[in-house]
Amino acid sequence: MNPRAYGLLAVAICLAVTGCTQVSADLAREPSNAHYYDARLGCAFDYPDDWTRTPADGALILDSPDSKAHIRVSASSQDPVYEEESMKRIDALAHIEEETLTMQPVSCDASARVGGFWATDVVYVAEEVLSGAGRGKRKGRQVLVYAGGTVYDLDLVARVEAFDAANADFNVLIGSFRVK
Repeated sequence: MNPRAYGLLAVAICLAVTGCTQVSADLAREPSNAHYYDARLGCAFDYPDDWTRTPADGALILDSPDSKAHIRVSASSQDPVYEEESMKRIDALAHIEEETLTMQPVSCDASARVGGFWATDVVYVAEEVLSGAGRGKRKGRQVLVYAGGTVYDLDLVARVEAFDAANADFNVLIGSFRVK
């Protein structure tokens, strides 16, 4: 792996377009952008060199060396896109049209109040671009914190405290950040 990836505390995962083909291949280097590409999942992503990866049924499991972060990446719209041990109430993102992913900075610590939730060791942040299609849809961006199985919106103008994945299509940007 690229040694320059060492020390990163955030994981960027580029999720495949729904319906990507399952190719029997493990991770292979994608030289054009120095990311790693999983042909089986159709996903390109960056993560620290000391994280472990475990192929799963139609998914990829990423674990931090301290075991505090556990992320499940799936190319299937039927499975959770990611998960962390305390996120039992987030079941899935129902459908993913296309993907882009970046790391989003978050400023908080163990004593910080974030969207009504007391921050824990690992906070996941997603910037979701609403498609604007379907019932109740709005175009625009919302920066959300996923923690403790609940979604909290950092944008007080468009506050979201409940995540209805069954009625949503998203372009999803997910990053993980360790809170000290």
